[in-house]
Amino acid sequence: MISGILFLITRPTTVLFIWLIGLKNLLAQLLRRTWSDDPIDHIVTDLGRARTLIASQPREVAMLVLVQLLGLSGHAIAMMMVGYALGTAIPFPAMLAAFGIALITSTFNVLPGGGGTVEAALVAVLLKLGVGAAAAPAAIIFRLLNFWLLIPIAALSYHWLMHEEVPARQPARADYLISLD
Repeated sequence: MISGILFLITRPTTVLFIWLIGLKNLLAQLLRRTWSDDPIDHIVTDLGRARTLIASQPREVAMLVLVQLLGLSGHAIAMMMVGYALGTAIPFPAMLAAFGIALITSTFNVLPGGGGTVEAALVAVLLKLGVGAAAAPAAIIFRLLNFWLLIPIAALSYHWLMHEEVPARQPARADYLISLD
C-alpha cells in the first residue's frame, strides 16, 4: 500500500492530473453527474507544492521521520514492558510490526482514537507473530494506559482553555495609524 502511494505521488504533476481527470470522468459517467475539474487542479497543485517543500528541506524531513521512528520505538518498548508484566516476552521486531500496522489502520478509521481498531490490529498482528494468549490483555492494558486514560486529562485541559478568562481587546486608536499621504 505504501509502495502504491509512493508510486502515485512521485509521478509528474501532468501525469497525476491526467489520471485524476480520467478517474473523475469515469466516476461522473457511472454516477451520471457533472463535476468541475477545480478540485483535481487544487489537489495536484497542493501535491506539487508539498513535493517542492519536502525537496527543499531534506534535513527537516529526515528529522521528522526520525522523530516518528523514535515514537514508534517508544510505543513498542512500552508495550513490551506491559507484555513482560503479564509474563510474556514480546520481541521488539514483532512490536514494531504490530504498531506499524495499527498506525496504518488508525489512519483509515473515522472513529476517534482508533475506536478499537488499533487494539484489534495490535492483537491480530501479535497473535499472528506467535505472542500467544497475552496479546489481547497486553494490547488492552497498553491502550488503556497510553490513550484512554488520557481522555479525562484532555477534557479538563480543553475545558480550562475554553473557559479561561480572556483579557478584553484594546480598541484601535487613531493615533496608532500611519498615514500614507
